Amino acid sequence: MRSPRVLGYGLGVWLGMVAISLILLPAEGKHEALYESIKLTTMVGLVLGFAIRYLYRRPTATGPEGVLVGLLWAAVTVAGDLGLYLGGAFNIGLDVYFTDVASSYSVMPVITGLAFGLLAPRPRLERTPTRPTSSPRTSWTASRRSPPRSPPHPCPPASRGPSPNPSPSQPRHRRRLP
Repeated sequence: MRSPRVLGYGLGVWLGMVAISLILLPAEGKHEALYESIKLTTMVGLVLGFAIRYLYRRPTATGPEGVLVGLLWAAVTVAGDLGLYLGGAFNIGLDVYFTDVASSYSVMPVITGLAFGLLAPRPRLERTPTRPTSSPRTSWTASRRSPPRSPPHPCPPASRGPSPNPSPSQPRHRRRLP
């Protein structure tokens, strides 16, 4: 886990949350449910987008690492909010902030843990041949990939007659009528 990149992505999540909150600020008191749902949807989109971006840069990341990354992003977001709180940007109490706003950040480790666990590329497993049961095929995937081969023709190719579609270099034999 690279700390500068993780901190940068956490800062990106926080800045995105601040930007959407500033855009939706006029609707905060009038349409509270709409405001909260848009804010939460934005947070999920930002966290998932940055998690995918992180996985693109570090494809060997695992689910537990995703949980740690999500915890760090939640901590960065809370620290950024507390900086705004100390600057006087919030007009609510600290207890209300932690129960209403910061508690929603608890889904960040869940999202990143699931994203890292489910979206990280895994090595492909090849199927090994199984014991033959009643069919001569070796496995289900082998039988689906190519059709079974037909046995060789008993006659040599020259004695089978002319091919139905001769090549241009091959002379065409026509049958003469009496």
